[in-house]
Amino acid sequence: MGNSIRILSLLMERTSKDIILDKDTAHPYLAVSPDGKCVKSVTKKQDVPDKPERFDTMPAVLGRNRFSSGSHYWEVEVAGNSKWTIGICVESVNRKGQYISAKTQSGFWTLCLKDGTYKALSVSHHVLQVTGPLLRVGIFLQYKEGLISFYNVTECTILHTFKSEFTEPLRPYFYPEPAGEKSTNGLTIVKVPAADPAVPL
Repeated sequence: MGNSIRILSLLMERTSKDIILDKDTAHPYLAVSPDGKCVKSVTKKQDVPDKPERFDTMPAVLGRNRFSSGSHYWEVEVAGNSKWTIGICVESVNRKGQYISAKTQSGFWTLCLKDGTYKALSVSHHVLQVTGPLLRVGIFLQYKEGLISFYNVTECTILHTFKSEFTEPLRPYFYPEPAGEKSTNGLTIVKVPAADPAVPL
């Protein structure tokens, strides 16, 4: 088991990506940090241009990164939040008008925390058995294989894997806890150190 964890860790480090939030997609009630690494909900609507790429109903933001091949890994700090949704969506996902749920049938592959329960959002929600609160979640995309896996980084355990077939570019997706419910830390993208390529798997 220990060797398997080490191999998995090295594989993820070698596929780690520097995810930067795309502020032009952020809903007006979200604030993105200057370095593009953190997003928080705010109580006052921000004065931002209503660009075609901006969410106007779903309080979400996308990463700038677009993935249409290869394997990619990143981590998100979720500690200190009682509600969030993170994952991946197709680039063409609907961002205007009617609110849509971040489920697979709408072009999303996501994990969420709501009402104290962790779920993988699909046609029928899959409730996850998690010991203790999640502090950091790893997301591992294998585009060609059609796999998106979520990991409990603290315990080095897998939370859930989606199997699908991707036909267009995918982008990281973030939905932080709404402002006003309680003090929130927001969602923060954590830098994953690159593995030494000389170290064998």
